[in-house]
Amino acid sequence: MTTAIQQMYHEWKQLRASAHGTSEEDCDAAVEEMMRIEDAMLEIPSQSAADFAAKVLAYTSHGDFGLTGDGIGQILGEACNLIGEPVPGFDGKASGRLPWYEMQAAETRMERFCEIVGAEPPATLLDAEGAPTDELMDFVREQELSLDWLFLGDVTPLLRAYRTTHAQRSPAALRERVDLLAAAAGIEPVGIEIADGEAVLTDDLIAFCDEANGSLDWLLTGDVGELLRSHRAFSEQRKPFMKATRNLSDNEKKALVFTLRLIVEGTDVDDAMQTFTRVVEEQGAA
Repeated sequence: MTTAIQQMYHEWKQLRASAHGTSEEDCDAAVEEMMRIEDAMLEIPSQSAADFAAKVLAYTSHGDFGLTGDGIGQILGEACNLIGEPVPGFDGKASGRLPWYEMQAAETRMERFCEIVGAEPPATLLDAEGAPTDELMDFVREQELSLDWLFLGDVTPLLRAYRTTHAQRSPAALRERVDLLAAAAGIEPVGIEIADGEAVLTDDLIAFCDEANGSLDWLLTGDVGELLRSHRAFSEQRKPFMKATRNLSDNEKKALVFTLRLIVEGTDVDDAMQTFTRVVEEQGAA
């Protein structure tokens, strides 16, 4: 006799097969329906070991994912019922603390994350009341770690962060920033070289950024923070000049503008400064 769970599992398998080799939109729709079926399967009590196996296969996508997330409690609960033995700590959520199996999964994710980024993990993740420790929160802010992923295995925040970063670093986004910087500096935009779908850092791009007094980090990554830091550094460099010119007379300022124009047009700096000195002296004597 085919049970409701096994019928749903059959539908789930068909959707899984249809998701391969299709468009991104159709694939997303199939995955969404698969997740709906997985949740519905969890709500129906298993009538046999076959039902339970079907739930596990669907929930883990045939082993592609681990036994984590919101449904793990229901799955382990049924496993306990099948063997007639309760799992220690299974009722952990009732006391405000994570069950041992979710805590173990979180510690495993933290260990893996630290291996990838080369960071030291916090000594403890949760305090005695089951809340994230201050040490963990400091780590999360510093490393931009998602708590949803750490404790629930939810990869959605990671995917969003990846898409945002990828979009900011795409050749199209770089082209847009180059055009913005060129317009602001009043110069011609530089060409962008692309290899394997990624923009290439070239000498021309570096020279363009220098000429436009732009931030190379902002240009490449779209990080507004880098743009602000570059602007502040440029403003600091201008302060001595602005302070020195603030006390000049109108005639001296005109002479300075004339001198700078000579330098831009290619006049030797020493010759231009001699001209500036002579003009100032002549105006002072007049």
